Amino acid sequence: MSKKVAVMGNGYIGSAFGNEGFDIIKWRYHPSIHNESQLLQQFDHDHVIKNHDVVINCIGFTDTKAVENKENFKNAWALNSEFV
Repeated sequence: MSKKVAVMGNGYIGSAFGNEGFDIIKWRYHPSIHNESQLLQQFDHDHVIKNHDVVINCIGFTDTKAVENKENFKNAWALNSEFV
């Protein structure tokens, strides 16, 4: 039995999964996202959970220069550690 796999994120790593035929759930960071609940609003969770056996999270804030800003650091921390 084959598992249905969803990949969250379409950056460098997510795109690599997409090139291999995985179902990609596209996402782009927006500066207005300040917490997990705002991030989660971008996804249809019920659809993702009900229609996939495995979810691989490739979402991440990777702009290292932008993270030097205190507010961006908080957002990056929330996205890269708390969301996972």
